[in-house]
Amino acid sequence: MVARAYLQPLSFLLNGMGKLRAQAIIAIVMSIFNLVLSILFVRSFGVIGAILDTVVTELTVVVIPETIIIGRVLKRLKVA
Repeated sequence: MVARAYLQPLSFLLNGMGKLRAQAIIAIVMSIFNLVLSILFVRSFGVIGAILDTVVTELTVVVIPETIIIGRVLKRLKVA
């Protein structure tokens, strides 16, 4: 939920700035990673592996890239 609270405003900002392609690519990559890691983590850790996989995937595949994209966009606008 902490990651969601952080990502929600970033997503709104990216949507408002028309960066939908970047979000679509991130969503596709996250879906693929999430599926693969779910299989591996559930085999290794059991049911908790599905939750762990989602957290790991969201932090690495969504939080980091969206933060970088927002930083670059804001620099171009000379806001940051």
